[in-house]
This record gives sequence, structure tokens and C-alpha cells, in this order.
Amino acid sequence: MNTDLIHEVLNDLSIMDVYIVDFSFKPHGDYYPRYLPEEDSLGFQDKLAISSKTISVGEDGEEQYIFLTEASLGKRVVVMKDGEDSPLFSIEATFRAEYLMSRPDLNKDALKEFATHNGLHAIWPFWRQFVYDMMPRLRLPIPEIPLREPLYKKKQSEA
Repeated sequence: MNTDLIHEVLNDLSIMDVYIVDFSFKPHGDYYPRYLPEEDSLGFQDKLAISSKTISVGEDGEEQYIFLTEASLGKRVVVMKDGEDSPLFSIEATFRAEYLMSRPDLNKDALKEFATHNGLHAIWPFWRQFVYDMMPRLRLPIPEIPLREPLYKKKQSEA
């Protein structure tokens, strides 16, 4: 993480909203939630893709510039048997974070770095909550989705 780049734009972006834009649940093969294999034979695979862009809204001098960060996240559950992984189901969602820009000429590299770290950090709790809400409704085990690490760790002082 390049914190110098992030600090270039940090004070020029104000979070406006975080929301879901797409989601899916896909069973693979025969899928019967009441008859799943034992949990210790299940494995989990993660998906993460981040994108960002700037848009202009409004007209004739009343324009506002919005920075969008999208994170496509997913969990695929596989049955691990005899050294092979057989897909059981996958759940995916794409979330968008919207930031109001104080000015349109922000450093593009800094914005990309911001999206990768700060944008994902804003989206991550929504992803966790989505999975934790949906899995019981689908009668499926809830995969572990860990908390994100703090963005900036305090430096340890030497004694």
C-alpha cells in the first residue's frame, strides 16, 4: 500500500454511499442443502476484483464529480475428496462505494490506490453482512469472512 499516494486524495474524497449492484448464488451439480457433506470436508475459495472510475453528474457549471469504487467479491464452497476439489456452490456480490470529489483533477494513480485499499475497506463490512444474512436463508453453512486489517497500523515504539 502506497500511503503517500492515498494521502494525496484522502482529504478530497467524502464517502456518500455504499450499496449492492449485483449478486448471485450458483449451485454446482446436485445440490441439496439438507444433505451437505461434513463441514470438515468443505473448502472455501475467495474472489476479489476491484475497479474504479470517475463520473460527472449535473450540467452547465453545476457539475459534481463522483469517484466510484466497485468490488466484486465471492466465496466458492468445494468438497475436498481424494485430493480433488469439486465445486458445491458459490455466492458472489458486487458492491459500489460512491465518493464526492472536491475537485476533478485528482491524481489517477492516487485514486486507484485509494480504491484498492480505502474503497475495499468501506465495502468489506457490507460483503460480510450480505453473506451472513444470505447463507442461513439458503440453508447453508456460513463461511468465515475475516475482519479486514486496519488500514494504517500504528508504529510500535521501541523501548
